[in-house]
Amino acid sequence: MIKIKNKFIKLVLFSKNSNFFDFLDVITYTFYLGNNRPFLLVKRKAHTILINLEQSADEILRQMKSNTRNEIRRAIRENLRVEQNENVEDFIIFYNNFAEGKGLSKIGIENVTKYPDFRVFKVIYGDVVLSQHVHMVDKEAGISRLLYSASARFYDKVDSKFIGMGNRLLHFEEFKYFKKIGIKTYDWGGVYIGQKDKAKMGIARFKKSFGGKVVEQYNYTSIIYLLLVKIKSLIGFFF
Repeated sequence: MIKIKNKFIKLVLFSKNSNFFDFLDVITYTFYLGNNRPFLLVKRKAHTILINLEQSADEILRQMKSNTRNEIRRAIRENLRVEQNENVEDFIIFYNNFAEGKGLSKIGIENVTKYPDFRVFKVIYGDVVLSQHVHMVDKEAGISRLLYSASARFYDKVDSKFIGMGNRLLHFEEFKYFKKIGIKTYDWGGVYIGQKDKAKMGIARFKKSFGGKVVEQYNYTSIIYLLLVKIKSLIGFFF
């Protein structure tokens, strides 16, 4: 379980239980794992894909789509390499350049460092960083969850074919890394199951190409929390 407190709000991730009086608190349970529904909290459903890391690396590889396996093997032949990135600020700069090109919101270092345990990885070709990922880790629950992913797709000097194969290799090496440190489940950080947004459908196909299982996840939020979020959207303070 991961607990994060920001000012007077509480974020609890991967919890297996809740407190009866949580409905009086400013709290949200994200990716709740308990069997009993938190009392008087608002329930919201989401979807993600989970990879079982208790399998062997070879078995994980076999469950991927053939094109994904081939791209990973090609990346290895091309001598792409995966490294852990200890410089969070370097990732923030990389991500925000990507976000600007894609029209996404930029992030600050606090978006990553608020998690008690997180890991940053990058894949490199020569001296060029092709992609980077950030994961939050809950060793107690045995889960790693993808938080942010960014690539060099908007850099003119980078060949897009290397970005695609590098990104696939990066995910596979992350599977192996988390398996090695005892993590049992790789959570893709959500997946779109609709049929209207073509961009999100493309991302979903990419995630599904690695195998795994599409599952439902549930978030539970206190009404007080939701009211404060609504007030913030109207008058811009509290958070």
